[in-house]
Parts: sequence; structure tokens; C-alpha cells
Amino acid sequence: MIREDIQQPAQNSNKKANDYLDAEKVVASLRCKGVEVTVEQADEILKFLRKLANISVSNYLRKQPPSNQK
Repeated sequence: MIREDIQQPAQNSNKKANDYLDAEKVVASLRCKGVEVTVEQADEILKFLRKLANISVSNYLRKQPPSNQK
């Protein structure tokens, strides 16, 4: 099952806010590579990548054999 409710990391998490990509960072990063995108496009790119990551993790976990519990 893909979790659609995972959009942004919680603000009160132990990780620093600087550890996460936001649309502005994506725009800057892509600009350095010669790709021009708007903030709105960068936001859509991030949404797509998060969804792809969730699908990948879900598929990986589904394929894991059950652990032997004692």
C-alpha cells in the first residue's frame, strides 16, 4: 500500500530542515546543471520523486521474506 499522506517531513523531527529538499533547492540545483524550471515545476518533480520512492520502498518490503520470530 502506498502512503499518500507522506508529503513533507514533520517540522519537529530530529532531522534539521536543511536536510530536506524543497522546490527552491531543486530549482537552484537544476539551474547549476543548465536546466531551467519554475518553482511550481520543481514542486511537481518533488511530488513525483516522493511517490516513486514510496512505491519502491513498498515493493521492496513486500518482497522480503517473513522474519523468523522465536
